[in-house]
Amino acid sequence: MIKKKFKYSCILLLIVMLIQTSCTRDVILELPYASPSLVLNASVTTGEDVTAYLSKSWFLLDSVMDSEVSGGKISVYVNDVYRGTMQNSDIFRDSVFTKGRYILPGCLLNVGDRLRLEAEADGFDAVYAETQMPDSVQLLSIDTVRFISSDKTYKSQEQMRLYINFVDGANKKNYYRLSVEKVIEKWRNSDHTLVSTENSFGSSTSDFYLIYEDPVFQYVATNPTLQQQDATNCWGTFSDDMFNGNQYTLKSVFYPIQTSYIDSDYTYKVYYDVRLMSISEEYYNYLTVIRNISVSFGEAYINGLLEPSATYTNVEGGFGVVAGYQVAYKRIVMPFGKESSSISE
Repeated sequence: MIKKKFKYSCILLLIVMLIQTSCTRDVILELPYASPSLVLNASVTTGEDVTAYLSKSWFLLDSVMDSEVSGGKISVYVNDVYRGTMQNSDIFRDSVFTKGRYILPGCLLNVGDRLRLEAEADGFDAVYAETQMPDSVQLLSIDTVRFISSDKTYKSQEQMRLYINFVDGANKKNYYRLSVEKVIEKWRNSDHTLVSTENSFGSSTSDFYLIYEDPVFQYVATNPTLQQQDATNCWGTFSDDMFNGNQYTLKSVFYPIQTSYIDSDYTYKVYYDVRLMSISEEYYNYLTVIRNISVSFGEAYINGLLEPSATYTNVEGGFGVVAGYQVAYKRIVMPFGKESSSISE
């Protein structure tokens, strides 16, 4: 009887192994070649010189990702008035900054200004894009509450809820984005010198989690998976559909919370920088597309299982995004605690 059970168990195990065994097949991917086009990107705000980046697209199957162009030229128009030609401002011998950076010194934008960029380069058709500077954010207050959640999903870690009170401009549709950045400054005690600064933005894939729990972040998706995960994958963007022209209190949660800390050699000062941005429609549309093609469950990415989405661009004749934004900012200074928590050295 024991031998028979053992035999059946082996057969069952073999069947399970066969079911779980996947088959692979090599597929030769053949795609028609797509000629490169100009790529124009700019993210502009008030109080800063108009800056843009000019490059070229590259084919998916290219072995070398060459995006630099020669003979680049970008003309700037504000409210249909020519303001000048941008200057190339690449930082040479620096591999961190992207090549193809252009700037027009002294060209500052105001609320409501209409910006138009016209770009050209050797061997490419000219492209252009427009955006309008959004209104300033009327931020009234930011209140905080620290708590420990009973939800096992968050592992009973201490969290902080934000209550962001602001006023939406009436008689027009407005778009916003919320972000929270954790900043840790490391100071040497002996001479009060800043040694290093560590920055991390709240997301769903790092050790600093930001949950967009307010109803304004939710949207009706054709894919139930996207709708379920939108609170952590919406990139903090929302419109004023729920509160057009009224005062509104926006809620969001982040965790784990770290306090400032002093040891024998260093002082660690911890801050949380809260930014509520008013963004142009082009900015909003771009991030909406990005969130539709980038979704994860913990460490598992399901991008490849989603329906294909067309990329977004407002650049006529090419690719890229030209958008405007404004920022309302508040820094939360964390008090000093008795323990270092998870502050890394």
